[in-house]
Amino acid sequence: MPVAQGPVGEWAWAGDRRLGGQEARMFTPWRSAAGYAAIVTAGSAAVGGLMGSVWTVASGSMPKWGDMLLFPAYQAAFLPTVFLALTVTRRMRSALPRWQVIVTDSTIYTLTLLLAVFAVSVPYGLKDAVDMPFVVAGLSMLTLQLPSAYVLSAWASGRLTVAMRTPRLPRTTPGSAMRPEG
Repeated sequence: MPVAQGPVGEWAWAGDRRLGGQEARMFTPWRSAAGYAAIVTAGSAAVGGLMGSVWTVASGSMPKWGDMLLFPAYQAAFLPTVFLALTVTRRMRSALPRWQVIVTDSTIYTLTLLLAVFAVSVPYGLKDAVDMPFVVAGLSMLTLQLPSAYVLSAWASGRLTVAMRTPRLPRTTPGSAMRPEG
């Protein structure tokens, strides 16, 4: 998004601004990054859990309520990890155009899902550890967990707060700029 008109009439982009010979970078504050990650993580997990329950009830293979997998084991590793990954990514990256935020975070979300399922599946053997991430990714598409993460990322990325880090100027004493020289 253009933020200022440059000296030659060209638009300066957020990461390209220069103030006093030093670069001023736009970034997302921690609070905004954590709020964004919470919306994407909690929202997609809720949709995935709800739709998983709907699929279980609709299929007629309803287990006892105590045996239902509303919270699969991989979610215990996945949810905090994806929250942390999305928060750190939004905070550490400079402000990006909205489409790049969506593409980057959707990729991070999907890769984190695959890695979390892999990590939880390793104790059951390498064959299961290689197969299960892709089985769970397919089920996450059917339960709308992955699509809802992508949609929530698109929605929440428009609400990210952007701030600008500017170089510090030297301190002056009050009235020093007003004193006549000589």
